Amino acid sequence: MKLSKLIAVSWKIAFQMLRKIRKAMGNRDSIYGLSGTVELDDAYIGGKKTGKRGRGADGKTSILVACENHDGYPGYIAMKVIPSVSKEEIEVFIKENIMSTATVRTDGYPSNNGVKPHARPEKKVTLS
Repeated sequence: MKLSKLIAVSWKIAFQMLRKIRKAMGNRDSIYGLSGTVELDDAYIGGKKTGKRGRGADGKTSILVACENHDGYPGYIAMKVIPSVSKEEIEVFIKENIMSTATVRTDGYPSNNGVKPHARPEKKVTLS
């Protein structure tokens, strides 16, 4: 409705335009692969709850995030919700989103060994 008001067209026209734009954006993302130096990590998102924190906490959703690193500046990113952080899930994510010529920086988590067959891994453990 907001778009229809902004560009002064009917809501049906605005809805059709949005569908076409979203489809085009999805197609573009499906053919783009991250390249160069790519940083890959997993995260857990969700509301604050009592009990266990971090990996394995109840009520949290696992995601994988990859970001191109251009001399310390971020480039394109890819994100995906995954059922669990496993070697298999990481392999699928890399095949879909990262070019085989990329150097992938990860932390030392064992599931990140899924990087090896599909890109050049570079493990780096950062302590905070």
